[in-house]
Amino acid sequence: MKDKIVVALAGLPSLGNHGGAQTCYGIIQSLKNKYDVHVISLYEYSNQYKKDKKKNEEYLKKLNINVTYINIEKDLKKNFFQKFIILKDFFFPKLENYYKWAKYEHKMETILEKINPKLVICYHYEPLVALYKKNYRIFVMFGDPTQKVIEQFFFKKISKNFILNLIYKLQLGIILSILNRLYKEITKNSEKVFFFASHYVKWSKLIGVNSSYIRTPLYDNFNKIRGKTKKFSILMIGDLSGTVTKSGLDFFFKKIYPKLLMKIGQKNFEVNIVGRNYKNYKKKYSEYININFLGRVEPADKFFLNSDLILTPNTIDLGIRVRLITALGYGCPIVTHSSNKKGIPEIQNNFNALVANSSEGITNHILKLYKDKFLKKKLITNGKKTFKKNFSHEVFYKNIGKLI
Repeated sequence: MKDKIVVALAGLPSLGNHGGAQTCYGIIQSLKNKYDVHVISLYEYSNQYKKDKKKNEEYLKKLNINVTYINIEKDLKKNFFQKFIILKDFFFPKLENYYKWAKYEHKMETILEKINPKLVICYHYEPLVALYKKNYRIFVMFGDPTQKVIEQFFFKKISKNFILNLIYKLQLGIILSILNRLYKEITKNSEKVFFFASHYVKWSKLIGVNSSYIRTPLYDNFNKIRGKTKKFSILMIGDLSGTVTKSGLDFFFKKIYPKLLMKIGQKNFEVNIVGRNYKNYKKKYSEYININFLGRVEPADKFFLNSDLILTPNTIDLGIRVRLITALGYGCPIVTHSSNKKGIPEIQNNFNALVANSSEGITNHILKLYKDKFLKKKLITNGKKTFKKNFSHEVFYKNIGKLI
C-alpha cells in the first residue's frame, strides 16, 4: 500500500491558468506513481479561474487524484492593506489579520485526520497558515514571498513629494517588520522550506529561516514536432493584469517594438500576445497590424511550437517566469531580460537563451535569431537538455523523494 501525501494549495492544479497551478500539477505528476496523492484545495468564492474548475477537476481525475475542498467565504475578501494601519499590530501582530486562511485551521485538521498523510506539501502561504501549528510533517514550497509583492505595491506609490515618500517608507518598514516575524512564525514547524525562485533563498536566510532552492517540475514536450513559421513570429504570454507581465509589455512597446519596425519592417514579423485581460492593450495598440492579441489560449502548445522565439522583457525580478521553463521543454528559443536569471539561474546567455539587460541588447538578440538559423537550432537543443537535466518530473522526484 502506498504512503499518502497531501498537496495543499489555493485553487486547483492545472495544465494552464497560471504558473503556480502548472507547478502544482507538475508536483502531483512527479509523485503520483510512488505515492497516493491527495489534493486539498482552499477554494475562494472569488477565484478568478472559477470557470475552469470542472476542466481542472478533469485533469486531476485522469491522474486518479482525489480533491477535498475548503470553501473560502465571500466575506473574507478584504483589502489586505487596510490591516496595516493598525499600529498595535507592529507590537502584537495577529496572523489572521494578514492571512485570512488561518481561520480554517479546524477544517484543515479534520480533513487531514481522515487522510492521515505521511507528508503535507503546502504550496505557498494559504494552506500553511491553516496548518503550521499541527503535528504533521510539512514541506512548504513558495513562489513569491508576500513581502516582495508588497514592496512592488509601494514602489508604484513613489512620489516626488519628499514628505509622502517618507511616510511610504515608514509604512513599508512597519509592514515588512510584521510580515517577516509572521513568516518566521508560520515556517518554524516546517521540516523543509523551499523556493521555486532561487534568489529568495538568500533573502529567507537573512531573515532567519533556512530554506533551499527547488526547481519547478513541468511536463516535457520532447515528442512534439516544432513547426515552421511563414513569418518571423515572436511569442509573448502571460496574464496582462499581472504586474510583471504588464511591465514587460509596456517596456516592449516603448523601447523594443519601434526598433524592430526600423530594422525588420512591419510586414516581416508578427507578435502573438497570449493571455487574459488583454482588451485595454488591444484597444491601445489597435493600429499595429502585426500585433495579435489572442486572449487566453489553453493549451498554448501550438504557439510554443510554432514561434521563432518567446520574449520576456520584464525588468522586475519578482518570482520566476514559469513560461520560460515551459519554453525550454518545448524547445522554443528564449530572449529575456537578465532580471529573469535571478530566479532561474539555469538560464545561460548564448547557451540555452539570449539574455540582455537593456532594450538595445534585447533588440539585438531578436535580430540575431531573425538572421541566424544555426543559433536558433543551438538554443532549441540546449534548451531541451537544460529542461531534462533540471526541470523534468524525474529530477524533481529524485530530489524530493530522498527527503520524504
